[in-house]
Amino acid sequence: MKKILVAIDCTPSAYKVAEQAYSLGRAMNAEIVLVHVVEDAGYYMSPIYDPIMGLGTSVSTNIISSDTLQNTDKGAIHFLEKIKSHLQDEKIIISILHGNIVESILEFAEQEHVDIIVIGTHSRSIIEELFWEVPRTNY
Repeated sequence: MKKILVAIDCTPSAYKVAEQAYSLGRAMNAEIVLVHVVEDAGYYMSPIYDPIMGLGTSVSTNIISSDTLQNTDKGAIHFLEKIKSHLQDEKIIISILHGNIVESILEFAEQEHVDIIVIGTHSRSIIEELFWEVPRTNY
């Protein structure tokens, strides 16, 4: 059986990314694994953090305790469970990773023998803006 890792952040666009990856997975009869990487728990606590999709609220402290990390993990798990429920497939596996985003995803993918990695983004670079502005021609 093939396996697709879907790495998502906790933004509204994550639903679309998960839907597209799920469609691909169904076409390939693949197992789906939703992951979220907590790179820096302090980020979730900083005043600049804008809580989206129920991950929590910002906390005005710079002290990162084990309780804070557990709460961050719980919020991320809750978000992944909402995505799983949205896709209506109880066979979807969810996992929270910690550390550098790229390294964590690649290490997990290797350990779990993942065939395809799907990653979404919530922002656009200048290059992406250029491609989105290109008129599409119907053939």
